[in-house]
Amino acid sequence: MKIGTVKEIKKFEYRVGLTPDNVKSYVNAGHQVYVERNAGVGSGFMTEDYVKAGAIILETAREVWATADMIVKVKEPLPDEYGYFRKGQIIYTYLHLAADRALTDAMLAAGVSGVAYEMLSGVPGTPKAKVVIVGGGSVGTNACKIAVGMGADVTIMDINIHRLEYLDDIFGARVQTLYSNDVNIENALKTADLVVGSVLIPGKKAPKLIKRSYLREMRPGSVIVDVAVDQGGCCETTHMTYHDDPIYKVDGIVHYCVGNMPGAVPRTSTIALTNATLSYGLALAENGLEAACHKDARIYSAVNTYDGKLTCKNVADSFKMEYTDIHECF
Repeated sequence: MKIGTVKEIKKFEYRVGLTPDNVKSYVNAGHQVYVERNAGVGSGFMTEDYVKAGAIILETAREVWATADMIVKVKEPLPDEYGYFRKGQIIYTYLHLAADRALTDAMLAAGVSGVAYEMLSGVPGTPKAKVVIVGGGSVGTNACKIAVGMGADVTIMDINIHRLEYLDDIFGARVQTLYSNDVNIENALKTADLVVGSVLIPGKKAPKLIKRSYLREMRPGSVIVDVAVDQGGCCETTHMTYHDDPIYKVDGIVHYCVGNMPGAVPRTSTIALTNATLSYGLALAENGLEAACHKDARIYSAVNTYDGKLTCKNVADSFKMEYTDIHECF
């Protein structure tokens, strides 16, 4: 298969979809890899590093998109990239379609196959602070580890009782677990110094669990970090920010809602991300999308669009669009 990666064009996004080591893995498996010149410079990977790994360097993103059967990226394609889409092409990246109707429509119209990182089932410090974590998945659990390590007073919430039992088991008396509902969230926020919104419903827009009214009861100067911002955010007052101007205040509460938080440390976050996604990419390259899905249910779960059909039910529900079960496609 012909694999391609391009320079990310999202504002202040310096990560890259493939490292030179990733390129070598694809080449060793018998695939051709095309890399846009200087695509990895922001993460500290020079063009000559890709050449040594066996990549073919192309001068423009347009050339890479036109050549590759599968594009491996970091962030969702932006409007300037929609015109590059080709029927049957695989786009393997973070998609966050539930928060982006325009991208969803463009992918369906072009007939591309969108395979979303966020659907694949992650990467694992002051006076005692009160930290409230809304969402006990991979992000919430890792935030909890850091907060506990810093000696904070940590409350973590989720709607999955089995997940709460797991968190109780690994953290014990060092954290307070609570069922996530309006009453518990509102009460916990009243004394919080830091709130981490880490809610993820794969393929679906994040529910607005932190209401605007709750902010008026919080301590002035306390902070909300909405990691769910790529999925629309789990706080009613969330709007996306960027690394050059990352924070804003609402009712005296500081909001940090950068849409690509790991982009602040592009080299290490690139390596972490590509290590986590490489095996799936190799499976797609080796088998093609259809056969890879039959071999691995996790890849099945990650397919958001296929041949003009929307195959992620949560995205379809968000936009009230027609849904096609991926099993009906091949």
